Amino acid sequence: MTENGENGSDRSGTSESAERGASSLPLFYSSPIPVNKERHAGQSLKRQENHLFARKTNSIPITAAEFLLASKNYPIVFTAAEPVAPVAVVGLHDHRNLYVSDDGAWEYGTYVPAYVRRYPFILAALPGSDKLALCIDEGSGLIEGGMENPFFVEGEPGAPLAEALKFCEEYQRQHAISAAFSAELMKHGLLEAKEVSWKPPSGEALGLSGFQLVSEEKLNSLSDEVFLEWRRKGWLPLVYAHLFSISNMAAICERRLRLGKGSGGTATVGMA
Repeated sequence: MTENGENGSDRSGTSESAERGASSLPLFYSSPIPVNKERHAGQSLKRQENHLFARKTNSIPITAAEFLLASKNYPIVFTAAEPVAPVAVVGLHDHRNLYVSDDGAWEYGTYVPAYVRRYPFILAALPGSDKLALCIDEGSGLIEGGMENPFFVEGEPGAPLAEALKFCEEYQRQHAISAAFSAELMKHGLLEAKEVSWKPPSGEALGLSGFQLVSEEKLNSLSDEVFLEWRRKGWLPLVYAHLFSISNMAAICERRLRLGKGSGGTATVGMA
């Protein structure tokens, strides 16, 4: 998603979908490498809670299983670019997550998306194969020598890898459900491009664009057959959680006001 200046022009052109950049590496990842005994023997995963890697983004991918929890803190929107996917909005300014402090702490009491908690691990297809392998981002700074929290113990996967594989497999399963849900929204034409205009008491007016929302009017026009099918699949709670979450957009704007240059007063928020 992109932040727009007062004249509506894109200020930086940042894309915050699940993948970005010319190399199409997933968000946050710079050097994902398959974990193996030869390369990672005698190495450990650092024990630390630091989210600085997630600080330079204004949206983070989420899965269907996270909608209810994420909707309490963040607006849930859908990307405009293909493939359409749900993301949690965590900031207005490009390259700025308003929930991560300068020292890398995620704001206490707010939901941390599974995409963030999965890092530095990820399941990725091997070159020339459709099989997925557990990979680790060697650019994460979370790998160290020693056996304090080892990847392998006597040639077998240690606790960090066993836990990471289980988490990543479940994430992959939920991601597939999310993709099917998003495709169904597109199939029935329920998603509409939107943008947020934000006018603080002082300073430059800003806007956020490059996302889509479910149209309540079109949702209410769904046939009874489709509506019942979605109820059976458990998709209706996802739609309502998404719609409910949009009320958090004002809170995001107010947070930007408090943490940014502005001070005092109330931001005026508009959705078009």
